Amino acid sequence: MALNTGIDFSGHQSYKELILNEIKGYTMSLDKALENLKFDKRLVDLNIKMGRVTQVQMDQNTKSLEDLESQCEKLDLEKEDRDSN
Repeated sequence: MALNTGIDFSGHQSYKELILNEIKGYTMSLDKALENLKFDKRLVDLNIKMGRVTQVQMDQNTKSLEDLESQCEKLDLEKEDRDSN
C-alpha cells in the first residue's frame, strides 16, 4: 500500500535528505513566526521570561512606534451593547 504524503521525492539523494529539508523549512518558518511576534503586546511577559527579548529592547521598540491614535475610530462598547438589546 502506497502512502500519499504530498511531498515530491524527485531530485533528492535520499529520503533522509528530503525529511531534513522539510524539517529545516518548518523550523525556519517557526523561527520567523517567533521573530515576528517578539514584540507582540500579548506575549511581552512570556518573551521576557524566555529571554527572547529584554525589557530594555521592549522599551526601545515601544518608543520607536508611530502614534496612530488620530487614525483610529473610537467605539463606545457600552452604548453598542445597549443599542443591540
